Amino acid sequence: MRVLIVGAGITGKYLTARLCEMGQDVVVIDPNTQAIHELAANFDVMTIKGNGADPELLAASNIGKIDLLAAGSLVMTFFTPDLGTAVSSTIACLGNIGPGLNAVGAVENYAAIPNTGKMVLILLMLLGRLELFTVLVIFLPDFWRK
Repeated sequence: MRVLIVGAGITGKYLTARLCEMGQDVVVIDPNTQAIHELAANFDVMTIKGNGADPELLAASNIGKIDLLAAGSLVMTFFTPDLGTAVSSTIACLGNIGPGLNAVGAVENYAAIPNTGKMVLILLMLLGRLELFTVLVIFLPDFWRK
C-alpha cells in the first residue's frame, strides 16, 4: 500500500516509523528541509519538500497510487472544517458505520458538507461495497446464460 503523509512533525514521524515497520510504501511531504532529511536518513521513504496542498507536488508523489482511505481523506479536507472530520467521514462511508467524529459526529450530521463533498462520500460508499456488487451479479439471469 502506498501512503501519503503531509507533515513531518511529531505525528508524521510516528506514522512514518509505524508504516515503514509494516513494510508500506510511504511518501512524506513537508516544507521543512531538515525534517524530511531526518526522515529520509532514518527510514526508506520518498520525501518531497514543499506544501502538501500544492497540486504539482501531489502529482509528483503519484497520488493516484495512494490507498483509497488516504485519498478519500485528502479530498475531503477540501470540504470539511478539520482533518478529523475529513478522515472520520471517509472511514464512516467506506465502512458503512454511520456517524464519524467532530462535525459528522453522533450528535451532528452531514448537512454542513457541500454537495460536491457529499458526492465524493457517495462514491466512497459505493467503492466500500464492491464485494456486494460481485455477489449481486449471481442473481442476474445473464450471468447464468452461456
